[in-house]
Amino acid sequence: MAAASSGLVAFLSSPSSRGSALACRLAAARGLPVVAFPLGFHGQQFPALGAGQWVPCQQGGVWAAAWQWQAVPGLGL
Repeated sequence: MAAASSGLVAFLSSPSSRGSALACRLAAARGLPVVAFPLGFHGQQFPALGAGQWVPCQQGGVWAAAWQWQAVPGLGL
């Protein structure tokens, strides 16, 4: 199986969605951009992916509902 090389866009139906959270953690660990859409809950409930935080996307349109993981530089996961 080939690994992602561009980034990840995830749609989580629950903050405890284990498979999606794992995909997000693995992408973040590789230093790839991670953007997620919360479906039926607030994005502040996303699980942490390591040292960093989820922040709302600044773009308009459909991206206004998305959140992006921002890692703390130098701390990794």
